[in-house]
Formats: sequence, structure tokens, C-alpha cells
Amino acid sequence: MKRPANAADGESQFGFRAWSRLDFSKLKRKDKNSLGTINLANPINPTYLMRLLAGTLSGSVRKVGPEVLNGATTVHYRMNVDPSKAFSRVNDRERQAVAKAFSSNNIKGPVFKDAEVWIGRDGLPRRLILNLRQKFTIRASRDIAADVVFPITYTIELSDFGTPLQIATPSSDNVARVGTLNALLESARV
Repeated sequence: MKRPANAADGESQFGFRAWSRLDFSKLKRKDKNSLGTINLANPINPTYLMRLLAGTLSGSVRKVGPEVLNGATTVHYRMNVDPSKAFSRVNDRERQAVAKAFSSNNIKGPVFKDAEVWIGRDGLPRRLILNLRQKFTIRASRDIAADVVFPITYTIELSDFGTPLQIATPSSDNVARVGTLNALLESARV
């Protein structure tokens, strides 16, 4: 996760680490590591979200119709996706990392309903919209608690397929390694 910079960061005697890294696959299996508070940012790896397309439940697919999206002719669909189906063919370590990423973010539900995708003539997705639910249990006391559900909508736009990318990997001295999701989110605050 890249941390937004501010003027004080450059002047700090302790320096500035613009990036924070949390490796979900290295978290202990039974470590709950879930969000303790509601956050504005939900750092779920976009590749995990795109992979959810593989979990499309075929009986749920509804064709909305043709649309032009950013100059590309597409067909718009609505469907439901099953995360367990989407990740059924990945190795155990990756499946555990994905499960930990979703559970750490308090993303709940065996099926994510009302997803949308726009598929181009080339068969590639151009936009994906996922409506997920984030569920927190708020405790007023030891005996009084209430579940609060927040809807989260992720929109992923895809373009320029086949165009070479140049993504600079941050140097290790510019990356802070953190051990919990809460620490990751805290490191992103300005």
C-alpha cells in the first residue's frame, strides 16, 4: 500500500517510507487479524477481486446489453460470484492468503450478489463492479452487541491490454513491513 505523502514527511529526521507491505500468506492460520475499526480504505488486492470472475455462477448471469465503454464495444452482464469457486484451483497457500485478506477486512458472504462486468469483443473484461458486505460486531458491553453491515462497492476499470508496463518496484529501504491489517491501514494515514 502506498502512503500519501505530505510536506512533513520529507522534513522528518526519521525519514519517510512511502510503502507498507503486509503479506497475508505469512499470517498464522488462526490469527484473526481483522479490522478493529471501520476504515475508509479497504486494501484488497485487485487481482483477487478480478479472480472472482472465475467464480461466476452460470445460472445467475443476466445479459444487460451492448454498451460502449471508453471507446470499446462491450456487452454488459450482471451475475453472482462464489469466492470458493473462484479460488478452488489455486494452491493452498494462495487460497489461505485470499481467505485471510477477505476475512481480515470483515468481508462476509458465501456468494457476492449483483456483480457486473463489461466484456469487450476480444473477450476481455473492461470493467468489473463488485458489491461486497463488510460486517462488524460492535460491542456496547460484554452482554450487548450488534452487527453492523456496510456495503462496499469496488469498481475496477481495465484498458490498454498488451501495452508494455514499466512499474518501478520500491526499494526495500522505502518499504515498511507490517504484521497486521490494522498496522497497514494506520501506515496509510496522513
